[in-house]
Amino acid sequence: MIKKFIIYLILFVSISLSGQITLGDELITKDGSRLNGKVVNEEDGILKFETTYAGTVHIKWDQISELRTQIPVKILLKNEKTVMTQFVKNQDEIMIVEVEPSKPPIIYNHKELAFINPAAWQLGESMQISGAVNLALKSQRGNTDKDELDIDGNLLFRRKNDRLTLRGHIEKDKNRGETTADAWDASAKYDYFLSKKWFIGGSTRVEQDQFQDLKLRVSAGPFVGYQFFETKKMNLNSSIGPSRTLEDFREADDNDYWSLSWSNDFDVYVFGEYIQFYHRHSGLWNFEDIDDVVFDGWTGFRVPLLLGLVASTEIRTEYDNAPADDVDRLDTTYRVKLGYQW
Repeated sequence: MIKKFIIYLILFVSISLSGQITLGDELITKDGSRLNGKVVNEEDGILKFETTYAGTVHIKWDQISELRTQIPVKILLKNEKTVMTQFVKNQDEIMIVEVEPSKPPIIYNHKELAFINPAAWQLGESMQISGAVNLALKSQRGNTDKDELDIDGNLLFRRKNDRLTLRGHIEKDKNRGETTADAWDASAKYDYFLSKKWFIGGSTRVEQDQFQDLKLRVSAGPFVGYQFFETKKMNLNSSIGPSRTLEDFREADDNDYWSLSWSNDFDVYVFGEYIQFYHRHSGLWNFEDIDDVVFDGWTGFRVPLLLGLVASTEIRTEYDNAPADDVDRLDTTYRVKLGYQW
């Protein structure tokens, strides 16, 4: 009796496990390959499909022939309409979407597809919060007595129709007990999207640099901007507008003027998701003195590690075409940093 029970138990477990292995979403590519697993999402023409035998694979959407899911997936179209489906068939430039088995399918052009399984913030249902903190620390003793500390970070709050970006940076260096760098800056930028690409908003920036004779510079103003790309693989946005700028110097004469303010923010993964190139900069051009231009740029490579840790190497370029006396126009800093992002 016990022996039969054990045999039946083994058969039941085996059947259950085999059912769990074979059950799941099914994907058929145009070359006839068949994958079983789970749909994660589709973004920027790439479908993420999770399998138990090959991890998460990335497949171009136009290379998929059929997609069948056990649980309905949500399709977000570029006109902001959503459709729930368990079956999609691609044919040339169209996709045939089965909404209900008892109803005729709906036909859409591939260009109408925005996302499959979009994030909640993309549907206007919540807010996405992301950010990073980076640290570059160097301490040297012996023939050279030097300490260097650089901390920078950012916070991004993204909703469907607006975005708030906060940034900050602190630099403090000492050589043989004497301070050689003492600077900090902080900025806030709010974007409100009028459409998928165009946005308006306002920004403010505060900075101080002891060794550029800058006690305090404050600038603020409105702008208009354009979002060229916004995906996990690549992001690019630019903005421009008037700005009121106040400069308080330790030795030089203080300044107060209207300026043209601009900013660019770009990042892209260049080798899959292993290395990310980034560049961002902001600038001010004095309307009252066209020779007075201020520029601040960050350029580097970022390498994601484990558990949110990230290593990066970068160049920071600070340029002031009309600096105070005995201050160089160009200041370049090279850094290797370790940080955490979420």
